Amino acid sequence: MYKPQLEISLRHLRYLSVINRRKTLSAAAIDLGVTQPALSLAVKEIEQQLDTKLFEKRGREKLLTAAGILVVQFADRTLHEAKELAESLRDENQLVRGTLSVGMIDAASLYLLPAAISAFRKVAPEVEIQIVVADSDTLTEQLKDFQLDVAFVVSPPDGIDDSEDFAATVIMEEALLLCTPDIGAGSEPDEWALYPSGSRTRALIDRGLQSIDIRPYTTVESANPQILRQMVSLGLATSVLPESVANSGESITVTKEIARRKITCIRRANSPDNSKVNALIELGLTVGREYAAD
Repeated sequence: MYKPQLEISLRHLRYLSVINRRKTLSAAAIDLGVTQPALSLAVKEIEQQLDTKLFEKRGREKLLTAAGILVVQFADRTLHEAKELAESLRDENQLVRGTLSVGMIDAASLYLLPAAISAFRKVAPEVEIQIVVADSDTLTEQLKDFQLDVAFVVSPPDGIDDSEDFAATVIMEEALLLCTPDIGAGSEPDEWALYPSGSRTRALIDRGLQSIDIRPYTTVESANPQILRQMVSLGLATSVLPESVANSGESITVTKEIARRKITCIRRANSPDNSKVNALIELGLTVGREYAAD
């Protein structure tokens, strides 16, 4: 049973969040700049106040209990809201200072967002931009867990990430093109180099290939389209690549469109209005329009 009065500070909540992320007290203590005994004592004090155990030990790792999961979710949410409040109060114009955590897939980091990020830095040079590159599903989870402010992802095959959790803006749409080595007709390799199984882009590719009765024998998987293109240019594999990557140089043959994918910007639907996020989305849309015009 919880005690009627709690004295848990943002510092305590940050301790719990970092321990959960780093999994060991020693690693968390280094990140937090405190001693391990002090951190261990703080956890015990929090557990005593809540009258429940938050972590269980498995080897050297600290894993959350069922109650711990609820508390850390609350901690992450509260810390993020406190950060947004501090930034709002720091300056009437939120675009001037603060931090912006941006998640992006490889494709966006390679040829879409650099121009948008560069333009954003000119508009808001004092804003610290933290960039995380990962697959769409990972970025979606990190956004949901308040680790990111905004994420640029591939839309799911059957729609976009517009739900009670997220607000979505389609930044651009691009073709996924069948690419073979430039070694003459009828000489295409049997091996394929494709996006990883289970990824959203791979789901679109598999669906498109099945529609034309192609069952690829995949020997290489990579989320980086430049690596896939290199495999094709070396004559080692056939692939399906985003149009901008497929047409970025010589040495491969582009044959036909297999599918289309949407690059979408998502943010939490219930978050306060954030002018930094709004500005980055608008710049992303501008880059997307320029890409489509080319």
